[in-house]
Amino acid sequence: MLRVDIYNMSRHNGAKVIIHDFNTKSKNDDSQLIELRPEYSTWQKQLNLYLDQGLANTDLKIQHHLSVFIAQHTDKKVMYHFCKRIFDFLFATCALILMSPLLLIVSLVVKLDSNGPIFFKQLRIGYRGNAFWIFKFRTMYMDTPTFSPGKTPLSTVMAPIHTTRFGQVIRNWKIDELPQLYNVIKGEMSIVGPRPLPVEESACTPAKHYLRFASRPGLTGLWQANHPNTISGELKIKLDADYVRLQSMKLDLSLILKTLSTILKNRKHYK
Repeated sequence: MLRVDIYNMSRHNGAKVIIHDFNTKSKNDDSQLIELRPEYSTWQKQLNLYLDQGLANTDLKIQHHLSVFIAQHTDKKVMYHFCKRIFDFLFATCALILMSPLLLIVSLVVKLDSNGPIFFKQLRIGYRGNAFWIFKFRTMYMDTPTFSPGKTPLSTVMAPIHTTRFGQVIRNWKIDELPQLYNVIKGEMSIVGPRPLPVEESACTPAKHYLRFASRPGLTGLWQANHPNTISGELKIKLDADYVRLQSMKLDLSLILKTLSTILKNRKHYK
């Protein structure tokens, strides 16, 4: 897992993300760095200050939310995270084994459907600003334009013309997300949690929603299970932060069941 130093994310100060070529393979992917303008303080350090104690110059409302969250880290919460990690590992391992025939078939069709690799790999920001490589089945044509810095996080929607024929099918049924079970097994993700954001989108996250980075990112969460994909990116970010405040095994299990129901109804509730 990469430990990324992301400098000041303030859009008002003109922070700009400069990413090296992450699509090319190297002997050691973890040696690649994310660089921003060095004149700004590191975003990740700022993030962790918010999560640990809140900043002195933040408004009282943000400080209150953070203080309440920190105070709730009792033995009960520690046990919850321990049980959740065991559940995630067992669930993801069993799911990969049981669905391995499906994964092999999908891999073959993705390769035959259009030119390009089977998997889409992208650097995402997760727990406390740690970066990791997320994996999906490729659903778009090569050289498709991606997120442009400055937009609202979780607001990017790709046009149908960028999606392959088979890609649209597996997106509707969320089959393209199944390779992320590997990320869950590695401990980089959870089954339920805030969606992991691309680097550029993380830098645009409002400070009042930094709480979303206090939990491992997940395959599904509050907004995916309960709301259509037409809600704003800002509301999605807020719901991610709300999940961190409310998280429990009971909530996690209910969101998993709601997500399965949503998929069976073939609704496009996801990014």
